[in-house]
Amino acid sequence: MLEAGAALYEYRKKSYRVGGAVRVARGVYIGASEPISHDELRQVASGAIALTNQRLVFLSSQRTTSIEHADVLSLDSSGTSLIQIHTAKRKTPVILTVSDHDAALLVLLIKLFSAGNFDSRYLPDGLVIEPVHNGSGDVSVNVRQGASGLELTR
Repeated sequence: MLEAGAALYEYRKKSYRVGGAVRVARGVYIGASEPISHDELRQVASGAIALTNQRLVFLSSQRTTSIEHADVLSLDSSGTSLIQIHTAKRKTPVILTVSDHDAALLVLLIKLFSAGNFDSRYLPDGLVIEPVHNGSGDVSVNVRQGASGLELTR
């Protein structure tokens, strides 16, 4: 199981009116206005995520969301920490932010869990996941078929 701090985001409509009017007499105006609206990404909750071999759960005092791996249609990772998860049961994607190294590991594990059936809490025999740390603090993850010594760290 992987646990990490996270924030949940949603697209919300933001509307305003553009235009003007001119007063031609007391109480009489001539003019026009037009409503403009667009979607804006807003943080709706901050909390923690827990990833198991069956689902991803976002937990907070404002909102709790659960996504089963079998329902994941696609997974988009924009930048380093923003993750969009499209599922079969939702109209809009679930948008999360986590720290940079947690995001890479989270995307990798969700893709692995969504692709196959993990009957236990351990990785399949021969699958090795290795985080690689470079000098600048960036973390990448290597996945390979290998021998013994399965260890998952973040």
